[in-house]
Amino acid sequence: MAEDEERLRRITRVLQLNTVKRATVIAQIQSVYDMGVRVRTDHSLASVYFFYVADLDSLWHELVSFDMTVLNCLFELNRVDEYSPALRSSMRELVDVSKTVLAQIGPMGTEFTAPSDVSSKAHPTTCDQFLVRRRLSVANVLLFRVEYVGL
Repeated sequence: MAEDEERLRRITRVLQLNTVKRATVIAQIQSVYDMGVRVRTDHSLASVYFFYVADLDSLWHELVSFDMTVLNCLFELNRVDEYSPALRSSMRELVDVSKTVLAQIGPMGTEFTAPSDVSSKAHPTTCDQFLVRRRLSVANVLLFRVEYVGL
């Protein structure tokens, strides 16, 4: 009997913790979305927005993880009726809209060029050398750095 009560207290604590974590991630996703709404009319925010959007995939994975933990805890506590299945789909919509805004403003991004001392004949091993050969937009630079350099 005491073990069951302790188990329920532990599950309740895990539920509370993950509910707060999930709410924090939701606020961050909402912040990126809000910036996307603003960047449509104020293109001077585009460079900052590129950095915001770079976090969306990790935020989405965190949200799913916390949300699944909340669901599991609610199930264990026989409180599944408190779970909102629409929450995740509404957050996915904000993520998708934010990425769409990025795609729409992408062509307006500034192009980077590498310093003149980087040889264009060398195999591209650094981001700057890669840029000399490809002249990428800001969005592509961010993707290059995240995927290949690990920044």
